[in-house]
Amino acid sequence: MSDGEVIVSSVCTPPATTPEYVAAYAPSVVIGTVTTRYIPDTGGPSTGVQVAALTGWRTLKGSAQGDIDLHQAVSRTAQGTYTTAEPLYQPLATGQRYTAAVLDRTEDGDRWVWGAERAPESRIDRLGIKLRVVGRAERSSHGHAPVAYLPLKTWQRIRFSTPGAPASATAAIPDQFSALALRTPPDGASATALDARYSTTTLTKEKAYDAAPGYTGERVTMNSIQAFLYLIAPLVVGAFFAV
Repeated sequence: MSDGEVIVSSVCTPPATTPEYVAAYAPSVVIGTVTTRYIPDTGGPSTGVQVAALTGWRTLKGSAQGDIDLHQAVSRTAQGTYTTAEPLYQPLATGQRYTAAVLDRTEDGDRWVWGAERAPESRIDRLGIKLRVVGRAERSSHGHAPVAYLPLKTWQRIRFSTPGAPASATAAIPDQFSALALRTPPDGASATALDARYSTTTLTKEKAYDAAPGYTGERVTMNSIQAFLYLIAPLVVGAFFAV
């Protein structure tokens, strides 16, 4: 240091091969699922470029991303498979969900992958059942709990499995369900005929809400609070002017 000037001899920066560095300096970071991929013939017997279509689920950094085509430089192994020289990612696999660091478009309009890691799976803690999130729907809840859309067989495994027991996809699970949503055409069978045939009870959406545990009681409580508010507010205002 001399005359108010500072001379920096070295700068400590994280290695460029760490996920933290890539996430910090990549223009866009997206969570998405690979739907399709292919490797164009580039003329080289040992190298190529993989193009993978990524359906964006959530953008963690940068502008919102939808469906994007990602390019990867890959190398052919002696076994005929493909790999990459980058330690942060291997060739994106179809059907897998990734957190991908994406570079800006090049002059040719290509988007290149800088780094990609498998996105974590969700797990039902008390049962050990793994669930892979593939998308998101509109905001909805049931009993103040978030709603997830699952295949019927998966819900039955969660509903009828024994907590603490090892998770098993082959265990005998009752073929039962609590409700079914019906969508019938205008000229289809009536709800009365369906109930008579299958010994079921068909309710409208409003009546189904009323039958949910705690729904009616909570509505009564909230309506009572509103009614008392309307009764007490004029009294408070009148007392204020009376004083």
